[in-house]
Amino acid sequence: MIESVDSLALAQEINKRAEQAAKTMTVLLEVNVAGEASKFGYKPESLLAELKELNQLPRLEIHGLMAVPPWSPEPENSARTLPGCLNLRRGVNR
Repeated sequence: MIESVDSLALAQEINKRAEQAAKTMTVLLEVNVAGEASKFGYKPESLLAELKELNQLPRLEIHGLMAVPPWSPEPENSARTLPGCLNLRRGVNR
């Protein structure tokens, strides 16, 4: 499983190489829900905009989203990004 697909271009390249190898790749789409400059990942609105194209890549199996919340010594501060992940998941599942 590839856990860090953060762009349509990367997904297309993985799809192309999986096709060459006659394989199917399972992936997680990496999302930067907190908008941190220090982290990679789709912006939520970009992911939703590209989802149709991502779903049309025949050699990719999207198994879900991957997000890492901002670090904080207080777990409840990090947990504040979870509603954004849940809302995005709902939008992806439509």
